[in-house]
Amino acid sequence: FMQQGLKKNYNKMKNDFYKKFRSEIVPVAQKKDKKREIFLIIAIISFTIFLMLGSWFLYIFITKIGGNADGDTIKSFGTIILGCILAPIAIQKWLTNIIEKEIKEVIMPDVCKCIGDLTWSHKVYENNYIMALAKLIPNDYNRLNIDDVFMGHYNDVGIDIVEATYKKYVRSGKHSSETIYFQGVFVVIDMNKKFKCHTIIKPDRLFKFEPSGLKRTTLEDVMFEKKYDVFTDDEIEARYLITTSFMDRLNEMKTAFKVNKVSCAFYNKQLIVAFENPYDSFGIVSLFTKTDDHKQYFQMFDEFLSIVKLIDYFKLNERIGM
Repeated sequence: FMQQGLKKNYNKMKNDFYKKFRSEIVPVAQKKDKKREIFLIIAIISFTIFLMLGSWFLYIFITKIGGNADGDTIKSFGTIILGCILAPIAIQKWLTNIIEKEIKEVIMPDVCKCIGDLTWSHKVYENNYIMALAKLIPNDYNRLNIDDVFMGHYNDVGIDIVEATYKKYVRSGKHSSETIYFQGVFVVIDMNKKFKCHTIIKPDRLFKFEPSGLKRTTLEDVMFEKKYDVFTDDEIEARYLITTSFMDRLNEMKTAFKVNKVSCAFYNKQLIVAFENPYDSFGIVSLFTKTDDHKQYFQMFDEFLSIVKLIDYFKLNERIGM
């Protein structure tokens, strides 16, 4: 009966969102479509200009310099040509973000009401260090970019949904390097279910990641062991938390977010789930598609719903005394 009740609740959430989409989101989005068309023309013009510039510099390099170029000259021309390739991409992203932010500032309060008691903000999240404290990433990152942030409660459970990129930038003389520790979405859920352990689940990789202070452990599920590594300071409690049902919910979230890599941690009475994704997870605008196109909006709702289902899973276990 509980499962049937939850299913009805999810269907109601979907119906509420579809109604909001038709009555409140579409009118707002349509008002921005003329601006999108203008920005698309600007993006095409910038692409054409930089394509011509890049081709011209490449022609000069091949016909005028050729094999006589020294290392610095090759590097300079390479940098210019690469800049001509990347510039129109950056311009397109910048123009897209302008329209997207304008739409989100109007519609997000209504979108959040369909999920729970959530609020949306942009580029501000004070608890960003949780990823390092939970040992899902190294703690020596020095570059952080926060995008969409959703904070609040669903079904009396505290929840943060954060789109972020963590990087380590190193400069030595003329040389510099940048390592991306994490790019994607992480979800922080307050656990009403009591646990004391610190447990991490990470994708199984060729180069093993060994978080300090935690011991690698094995579980009985053979298929799980092939895909993930588990580190914990309490093996008994880790086995209690990491059940087949929990992994099913985690896989549902992977499908909703359309990602291949997911990590999570049980830490300090919270569950942190991290989805690695180089693309904009909550993007609702493309310069090449009408602003009221339903696909991106419904994709965003499916991502939210997968998180809600995971919360209900743990709440359900608590109710039946597991």
